[in-house]
Amino acid sequence: MAGSLRDQLLNAGVVNEKQAKKASKKSKKNRQLKRDAQEAAEQRKAEQAAKTDEANRQIREQAEHKALIAQIKQLIQTNEIAPEGDLSYNFNYQNTVKNIRVSDKQQKQLASGFIAIVTSDDKFFMVPTNIAEKIEQRLSGYTVVLNTREESDSDDDDDPYKDYPIPDDLMW
Repeated sequence: MAGSLRDQLLNAGVVNEKQAKKASKKSKKNRQLKRDAQEAAEQRKAEQAAKTDEANRQIREQAEHKALIAQIKQLIQTNEIAPEGDLSYNFNYQNTVKNIRVSDKQQKQLASGFIAIVTSDDKFFMVPTNIAEKIEQRLSGYTVVLNTREESDSDDDDDPYKDYPIPDDLMW
């Protein structure tokens, strides 16, 4: 039986030994070039897949962020406490003094931590403290005023000025 094509061509006298070696080297080069091209194509495919995964992750994060903002707006709309009254409650927001109209009862609730002030779309809203805490758990930066609750009056027993009311002109 005949050997390889190279041997057959040599025996037939179509090619000499030098030409056969040269053809063999070209064949090896072609195989190596094919392997290199295939590896480069696989690498490009992997890089493209990584870029696609990153773009999808960013789109997912943006969608989650928009969903959180929508939840916060919904919480504010459903739990907003309407400002009523003629008193002006002043508070600090981004190094500027802002105010909101409140009643005497609302002012006391704000001071004692039963009501909080939150912001959305550059507007300020009063909501119950537990709602402000839920908002803060979802995304920080929406709660503007959240005073700690004063449940017990045991600290007031030691206060020597407890019987003296704060004058109106000292409240801000």
